[in-house]
Amino acid sequence: MAAPEDPGLHYLLAQVFLALDMPENARLELETTLELRPTDVPALTRLGVLFYRTGQRDLAEASWRQALAVEGTAGEARLCLSRSLADAALSAQTAGNPAKADRLWRLALEADPGNGEAATALYANETPQPSRAGPGATAGDTAPKATN
Repeated sequence: MAAPEDPGLHYLLAQVFLALDMPENARLELETTLELRPTDVPALTRLGVLFYRTGQRDLAEASWRQALAVEGTAGEARLCLSRSLADAALSAQTAGNPAKADRLWRLALEADPGNGEAATALYANETPQPSRAGPGATAGDTAPKATN
């Protein structure tokens, strides 16, 4: 039988409470897990997901960053953090705040260099435009070469 001081037991209870749609109970069990084992990456990641689902984005991102500080290769934490930052960037962009959106897109890409949405959004305006000179033109050309 598992002891009440067993962090694994509390983590499993949290999973059960999540499945039963009892987020407050799940949060308490995850926090107990982390009191007993502060570097538990799955518990930190799950707590971040729970915070995100309850609209506490800052706490969610802090949990995922903590998970990444413990284990830099924590894939789920990395993806969750990047997705959250990308969502915030999209909101900032939609609200007409391009500077904030740019900063958040960069953070999303830093969290997950494979985030295609962030890369596309960030570099869409930075891509050099093709010359009007056409293919095969030299740097000094300004118009397509005439063919005879």
